[in-house]
This record gives sequence, C-alpha cells and structure tokens, in this order.
Amino acid sequence: MSSYFFDMALQSKSHTIKKIDAFSNYAQHPTQEGCSYFYDNNYFNSVDMLSPIIEKLQKMEVNCKTHPYIYIATNDSMSGFYAFTCSQMLNSESPNNCNSLYYKAE
Repeated sequence: MSSYFFDMALQSKSHTIKKIDAFSNYAQHPTQEGCSYFYDNNYFNSVDMLSPIIEKLQKMEVNCKTHPYIYIATNDSMSGFYAFTCSQMLNSESPNNCNSLYYKAE
C-alpha cells in the first residue's frame, strides 16, 4: 500500500500557471507633481475619495523622479492604506523596483 502512494507521488503532472493581473481593476488618477496614481476602481467610488490619500503620500515625500508610479490599495477592514511606489508601471514585463508604504489611520 505504501509503495502505491510513493509511486503516485513520483508521477509527474503537468501544471499550468495562470497569469493574473492583480491590478486589472485599477484606474489611473491624473498625474500630479510627476506621480501617476493608480487606484482600485471597485473600492474607490470617485476620484475625490483619493484626495486625502494623495495628500498623505505627498507629505511622506515620495520621490516621483525615481518611483513615479504609485498603486494605492485599501479595503474596509484596514484602518489605513498601502501604497506601492514603483520605477515602472506594474504591467510592464521588465524588472521593476518598488517600495511599499503603509499608512495607519489613527
């Protein structure tokens, strides 16, 4: 019996990895001061909802010359937001340099 399970474990199986774009629901906010902001269209009902977040990011002094693409992520269970600042758009196939920031609301 144990030989059967061992043989089954050694059989090779072909697996296909489906490429998923986690940012496919993201829209682009108009560029401000060299930064391009991207946000989840499903979460933010209007661009106006982004204004307080963009203000907080600007106070964090994000370097828009080296990391001009900023992806904003949040949800109802978070008391703040995440921001990924990247050197290139995340949909590009070339290597990317990103930093992550977390802002916790008080």
